Amino acid sequence: MSGFAVFVAGVWLGACSLDQQGSVPPGQASSSSSGEGGGGASVGPGGAGGVGGTGGVGGAGGVAVGGMGGAGGMGGAGGGVPTVIREWTATVPGSMSGYTFPDNWLVIECPTDKRTSQPSENAMLPYGPDAARPRNVGSGWGLSVESQRKNVIPYSDAWTGSGWTPAGLPMDIVATNDGNPAGGMAATKFVNATAKRQSNYVINVPLGYGSTWARAEGGTGPSFAYFVVGNVALANWNYDVVDDATKWLRYGVGPAQGDFLLQTLHDTIDMDPPLISATESTGVYAYGAQHEPGAKYPSSYIPTEGGERTRAADKLYSPFSSTLIEGGYFHVKLVFAPNYASQEATSPRHDLVYIDDNNRVTMELTPEGGTLLLRSGGKELRAEAPATWTREQALTIEARSTATTRELSLTGATTGFFAISDDQVGKSPTNKKVYILGDDKGAQECADLRSITFLTPQ
Repeated sequence: MSGFAVFVAGVWLGACSLDQQGSVPPGQASSSSSGEGGGGASVGPGGAGGVGGTGGVGGAGGVAVGGMGGAGGMGGAGGGVPTVIREWTATVPGSMSGYTFPDNWLVIECPTDKRTSQPSENAMLPYGPDAARPRNVGSGWGLSVESQRKNVIPYSDAWTGSGWTPAGLPMDIVATNDGNPAGGMAATKFVNATAKRQSNYVINVPLGYGSTWARAEGGTGPSFAYFVVGNVALANWNYDVVDDATKWLRYGVGPAQGDFLLQTLHDTIDMDPPLISATESTGVYAYGAQHEPGAKYPSSYIPTEGGERTRAADKLYSPFSSTLIEGGYFHVKLVFAPNYASQEATSPRHDLVYIDDNNRVTMELTPEGGTLLLRSGGKELRAEAPATWTREQALTIEARSTATTRELSLTGATTGFFAISDDQVGKSPTNKKVYILGDDKGAQECADLRSITFLTPQ
């Protein structure tokens, strides 16, 4: 792809040009405005055992949505069909320079330069400020929307330099300019041998999530090295096993604190992990060291030089509130993949759609999981129990607030999927931005937007 050539040349891909409505390039994410829908059932509260109506055929640019029956959730009893006002779906990007949005109906902002994202589980691309970063770690394409994070590891590309301490049993460094997962030449190769069992290390990183890119070389495995964050002297280890000599992968440990390093030693207390053989000549290429204080899961790589570095939160929003919120009412369907498992969140809430504090769709987060709620006009409709999910698991949220009813549903979770409704209606303002996967200060957690659709609030 042409984006890779740009990356190899060392260019940090910046903000995207914005196509006019309807001029999406081939392979780009799809986006459309409203069109005429065909006849069909309305989306209303599902009755017990009821049968939803049949959806009509969408006209140009529009999608007709049929009713959903009975216990299935938002089924209807007939009437007008909600038509698509605006929609966007992440697909294979036409260019690795980032996604674009027709006529700026969606805008993403982040002032931080030298950001990254993954187009696959074994590669990484760089991006500049305000870029709409595509991401796919194996479960599907999405738009990366991340919270503020910090990397405290200095000279993170090279695993060496000021701030790194020589180990007591130092591995040989045989190269500092090998190929890396970003397409450049900045990886460091460490070689394991008798009495040469530890890489350089960073001392006393705080409690957080550590990660690194690594690729093994030589030997027969299955273990080539351990990526460790912990008090090695006390054998209190948190570790991941570097076990792939065919490709770059990102390894992670956390929450953990202590020393940050690669090594082939064993835990002297319980022999877990065991000693890795030094009779074979084995090496480990390392690149992209990162430790994020306070985090329980990894975010995208934040390259550093002489000191720690912070990436600001992404802010994704639509300025078209008067179009999306008709007369103070709305109907939105959102598919997103949290980068965190339900018990790994560090914020008390993750706003999925946010107008203001009295008008939002929010996942409230506790160690037990996420509880979804809809608030319109200050009135709240809340799920009875928390949902649970794993990292990168796609969740589908649908929320509808009309002049007569409100509905809220969740599907795709491991546990806690539901569909509920009430008649506590309330209007939402139409003169404010509509924020997605965050609030007006930015994303509270990290997630990928897979698709979003705003429909007429029938």
